Amino acid sequence: MVVHSIYVLNKAGGVIPQNKYDGKFIKPFGNQYLTLASTFHGLHAISKELIPPHARVNPEEENGGIEVLDCGTYKLFCHAATTGTKFFYLFDAKKFSNDGVSTMEDCCKWVYQCYVDYVMKNPFYELEMPIKCSLFDEHLDKYMTNLNSTLKKAP
Repeated sequence: MVVHSIYVLNKAGGVIPQNKYDGKFIKPFGNQYLTLASTFHGLHAISKELIPPHARVNPEEENGGIEVLDCGTYKLFCHAATTGTKFFYLFDAKKFSNDGVSTMEDCCKWVYQCYVDYVMKNPFYELEMPIKCSLFDEHLDKYMTNLNSTLKKAP
């Protein structure tokens, strides 16, 4: 399992940062990543409405929507925070195995914790604005580089 890229979307569906971590994955050119993110945001919102409130595990929570999307060559995983911010990750599906699920969840938890520690606790950051925090970028890049190099070596 290799993490190709991570997108962070605000409540309105705008891309706050977009990071690419695997050289083999074709980076969207121009504003294609904005189209991808806004399309996913719309699909997530629509799928969230397809689940009736009485059928939810916890009806008081506003969770739901797309969590995992298997597209054959890659898997898209979404983590929606309580603030409305969505993190979505593109993982290589060919190298994805049963133990990849725990790796994926650990990766998502780590990225979210990094976001909380370096972005949300930053007194100069305003919600829904682009993330311009060098500590967040440095820690995220270092973690993803280490994770991808470890995962590429795994059988």
